[in-house]
Amino acid sequence: MIMVLGLHQQFGRHDNCCSTQVIASISGIAIPLFFMVNGYLMTFRKLDYHYVVNKIYRILRFIFFIGILYWLFFHVRKGELSPITMLKNDVLSLIQLGDMSIFWFFGAMMILYALMPIINKMTNTYKGYLPSMLLSLIVIQFIIFILNIKWKFEGDVIQTFRVWNWIYYFLIGAVIKRIHEKIKIRINFVSILILAIVYIWFIRVTYNTVEVRDRYFGAVTCTVYSVVLFIFIVQRIKQNNNIIKNVSNLFLPIYSLHPLYFMVYYHFVDTTFMGELSPIFDFTINTVVLIFICYWLMKVPCMNNIFRI
Repeated sequence: MIMVLGLHQQFGRHDNCCSTQVIASISGIAIPLFFMVNGYLMTFRKLDYHYVVNKIYRILRFIFFIGILYWLFFHVRKGELSPITMLKNDVLSLIQLGDMSIFWFFGAMMILYALMPIINKMTNTYKGYLPSMLLSLIVIQFIIFILNIKWKFEGDVIQTFRVWNWIYYFLIGAVIKRIHEKIKIRINFVSILILAIVYIWFIRVTYNTVEVRDRYFGAVTCTVYSVVLFIFIVQRIKQNNNIIKNVSNLFLPIYSLHPLYFMVYYHFVDTTFMGELSPIFDFTINTVVLIFICYWLMKVPCMNNIFRI
């Protein structure tokens, strides 16, 4: 959730600060982590298509209600009152288009949910399925990243349909779920810091050819950084962790509101006089304020029904 804010903090910003790029690069693994969390929590369970249909219904319900908010913000305040615009935006958002294009990952999740019963059945039935499937995807990811360097391959594919990325990180989360108690190496924060620096350097060296951070998900550096950070967190999670329980409920409201919040914030607040400290200051303040706002928003009874899928 925090990395998403770091990745998207450029919404509304108009600067060329190095610290803006550093924060965005460090946070570039936000989406891989998201799918790894899902793989960690959802595999090795018996899920049927009733569960899948219910999840997809709740996603569509969520998109509809948030679509009203975006319709009011982008269209009604400009005098465009047609509700057809809102419904069109809802549909387009699932394929990374329109005012709500950041919701493409819900479209990807719907595809993943549809595949879940098959993946879980194969995983629970055949011990070799998970490692062989993951090995195949490692090869595919390597090939696709080379294609990104040579021809910007993924630039022609909407993120919703880059299924190879999402299943890849989903299955990595599943593997970590299976083996994390057997991992004897204790990962420390210094290791994470070194990997983050290597990842920033790697992006800096290759950015002129790859150009966009969401095309790095097939890179070895991205995979290693994501996996090590994920294991670092998993090793430190205690059962019934109240902080995670409370803050995780804020993910959807923060994800939904942060583009609108950033646009308003940068319209009224200008910290560019702070130079390289400006992005760091804005990122810190915005994260704290958004968490505070959404924490109290979720205290409203009906909000829990809207922001839960």
